[in-house]
Parts: sequence; C-alpha cells; structure tokens
Amino acid sequence: MAAGANFKGIHVTNDLTRAKEPFEPADAEKVTMYVCGVTVYDECHIGHARAYISFDVIRRYLEFKGYGVYHIQNFTDVDDKIIRRSNELGIPFSELAEWNEKNYFKVMDALNIKRASVYPRATEYIGKMVELISGLMEKGHAYQSGGDVFFDALSFGAYGILSNKNLREDRFGSDEAPDGKKHPADFALWKSAKPGEPSWDSPWGKGRPGWHIECSTMAVNLAGATLDIHGGGYDLVFPHHENEIAQSECYTGKKFVRYWLHNGFVEMDKEKMSKSLGNVIAVSEILEKHGPDALRLFFLSAHYKMPVSYSDERVAESEKALDRFDVFFSKIEDIARRTRGTGARDSARELKAKIISARDNFIAAMDDDFNTPQAIAEIFSLIKNCNSWIAGAESEAEEITADEAGVLREAAAVVRELGNVLGLFGAAGRHEEDDTAVDDLVELLIRVRKIARDKKDWAVSDMIRDELAALGFTIEDGQSGTTWRKRK
Repeated sequence: MAAGANFKGIHVTNDLTRAKEPFEPADAEKVTMYVCGVTVYDECHIGHARAYISFDVIRRYLEFKGYGVYHIQNFTDVDDKIIRRSNELGIPFSELAEWNEKNYFKVMDALNIKRASVYPRATEYIGKMVELISGLMEKGHAYQSGGDVFFDALSFGAYGILSNKNLREDRFGSDEAPDGKKHPADFALWKSAKPGEPSWDSPWGKGRPGWHIECSTMAVNLAGATLDIHGGGYDLVFPHHENEIAQSECYTGKKFVRYWLHNGFVEMDKEKMSKSLGNVIAVSEILEKHGPDALRLFFLSAHYKMPVSYSDERVAESEKALDRFDVFFSKIEDIARRTRGTGARDSARELKAKIISARDNFIAAMDDDFNTPQAIAEIFSLIKNCNSWIAGAESEAEEITADEAGVLREAAAVVRELGNVLGLFGAAGRHEEDDTAVDDLVELLIRVRKIARDKKDWAVSDMIRDELAALGFTIEDGQSGTTWRKRK
C-alpha cells in the first residue's frame, strides 16, 4: 500500500490484511480508535491490564506523532455474565456493573492509563441498537425466530474475512443450527426476555441486546461508519470482531475498520490465562506486591502482538530495571548542583550526538508497528552511554563543567520524554516535583554528614546514613562526592 498525505511514518501490522502497512487515517489531524472495553461483572485482571497498557501506548505514540486521537472504549454493563453474577449475589445488575466500573477506573488510573475520550455504556444505547437491528432486518440481513432476532451470516459474502473462517467448510460449534438459527454461525442480535433478567421494549417484544451488536452500535453512532483503528485482545477476533464487521458493513454499506490491531494473550506457566482454568490474577493483587510502573514495563518489554508469560519474578526484574532510571536521574541532578566552569570536552559533544541518535532510534522502533521492546532498549542504551561518559570524566579527576552538565540534563530530558511516551514515570508518582521539601532536608543531612566525615566522626556519619536508609534513602559515597536517591 503506497503512503499518502496523512502518513506520518508509522507502519502497523493490520490483522485484516495480515500485512504490515503504512498507517494512514482518513483524517490527517484525528484518528478514531475504538477499543473493546470490559464486561463489568468482576474486577480487572492482568489480561485487561495488558490490553489497555498496549492501546494506551499506541494512543500516546499517535499523539506524540501529532495526531489527535478520539478514543472510544465501552463498558458492557448488561450481559449473561453480569446477570448471572448479580443473581448469585442478590443485587441489581446495575449495582454490580457500577461497582466494577469504579474498580476499573481505580486500577487503570493507578497504571497511568490515559482515560478514553468517551466511555459509552451498553444500556445507554439500547434504543440505537433496536434501530440498527431493525435496519438489518429491512435489508434482509437479520430474521426473527420467536422473540429472538438473529443475524444471517450467509447474507454477508465476506463473513470470515478477519478470522479466515469459511461458512461452508468450518464448523461453528455444531453441524446443525440450534435455537431457531438458520445456520450455526448466525448470532443473536436481540434476546427475548427471560424470568429474572432485565429487559427493554422492542418491536419483537421485551428482551435485551446480544453482545456483538453493542460495539457496532456505539462505534457507528460515536465515530461514524468507518473507524481508523479497532483494537482488543486476540481472543476477540472470533466471533466478536468478525460479527462486528458483518453487522456493521451490512448496515452502513461501508468498510467498518481500516486497521484491526490485537494484543497477544497473557500466559500463566505457558497456559493461556482464563477463568475456566482458574489462573486469573486480579490487577489489584499484583499492585499489592509490585509498583504499577513495573507491571507496565514488564508488558512493554514484549511486542504488543506477542504472548507474554507472567510471573512475579519477571515483574520483580522489571522493578529492578526501573531503579536504573532513578539512579540516573539522581546522578544527573547531583552533577548539575556541583558543576564548575564552562566549555566541553570532545567526548561531551560525541555524547550529544548519541542523545540525538537514541531519540531517532526510539522513533524508528515505534514507527515499526509500535516496537516497544526495541524502543525500551534504546532508552537504556542512552542511559548506559551517559553513565560511561560520567565514569570516564570522573576518572580524569576533572570537574564536569556547566556546559557538560547541560548535555547530561538534555539526556535526562530525552529519557523522560521517551519514557512518558511509554507511560512510564507517572504511574506511581515516580520522581514527583512536589517533593522538594523532602529533597532539601535530605541535602541538609548529607551536608551535616560530610562535616562529620571531615572531622572523622564516623559514629555521627554512620548514624545519619543508617537513619536515612531506614527512611528509604540510599546513600552512596564516590570519588566525586556523596549522592543519594529515594528507593521505590
């Protein structure tokens, strides 16, 4: 596919065409992106975290490249699972949905996931769903069977285009069409009311919508007939996204989605995570043991389309990797406080070139289908180059000049900029600017400790070091002086 006027350098692997293509939205200024949201019958698990971190980074990078993003993410607040769980608990389905919706925001805010532009709820669009179903019936793509309405899969010639299924060759759960269907692949658009279930009025009697019709209705009503991006986990490719394409394109007569993007599964001990296997972990449980940035870095260390194998040990490794950022930022701040003179060594000018190269390489990685593992590697490579330069400069027993410190501050700014594209440094309030009073007090104690060390009063020196360590501060004495950092 040749790139056009709306192309800004990004290539994506489109799951519809199974090929890497230039990303060119319909509008040069705004991308419409619909990401399937949660069914609010239970609290969020790590599969949700992986999906929404993935699409949060995709959105952040699109914005970094200059696009505005109209991000739609729905809440399915009525379906079989919600009804079943609410009946088990003896509470209204709406109460259960509201509680889990609040839990969703609490967890995703903790993970520094940007809020969507809009969060439509299924129950707010029942009337629009009835309109869409009626339109499909009028066009001959749906039929009534008893109080139910089904989509006629055979009426859509491109059915299976996303999942690569064939209506006449593949099995769809049964060789015979059950429950009043004409074909096993037909799916419910409207379900007749049953005792103990919520229901709404419709031309076909009281009932409620099927799951698939919800997303099509909300997408078409909020963003128009064609989305630039539709996202979700690979588990949604069939039947959910396949059915969305069929009903949406039959209703509007237009292409439903330009680019289909799906994130990979989360595996537990190399098994797909699923409630049926009993290996689902709530995000809240993970955040009791690990920082949110660590979970984010863990997921982004694999390409969003690839499966990831979760373990506490691997998240703990990400936590240690994050410490390198804290050490780096603290070191640069310390150097900036004690620089002398002006001018710069040739090696500092070479370092400046490496900073520019690292930023360019980061962008090239993200342009290539949001390759976060390579993008992260570029950030850590920049930190390594800076640390090597600092070690070399200090070994020369010469003070770092203000101009050289400026190069280092530029490197730190680039690390922060690129980290923010990945959503890092904001999840746990890492390195917050409003901690200046605490910083000043620690600096005062460091100066008092230096006076004690100069007097060889080791008892006082060690006491200050140990007390600061107990409060979570690491003190490091080096050739060029004492540095400190707050442990995360």
